Amino acid sequence: MPNAATGFELDVVTAVVLGGISVKGGEGHLFGSIIGCLIIGVLANGMVLIGIEEYYQMLVKGIVLIGALGIDINLKRSNQETSYD
Repeated sequence: MPNAATGFELDVVTAVVLGGISVKGGEGHLFGSIIGCLIIGVLANGMVLIGIEEYYQMLVKGIVLIGALGIDINLKRSNQETSYD
């Protein structure tokens, strides 16, 4: 099936960002990506079990992605500031 994994793009990006892969520099580890996948999998499964509609599931995953990106950017910024001192 050529369209078997359509719609998983948000899950994949969120999982790797949660796992510590930086979108600004390609830093990270395989173990972190696996942990990120587990977190997204548990989150998605929990929302299905609770009965949350798919639209709101995507919304929650987007909020998690934005939060992870914000944390990543702040960590990179603080590391740059401390490396110059």
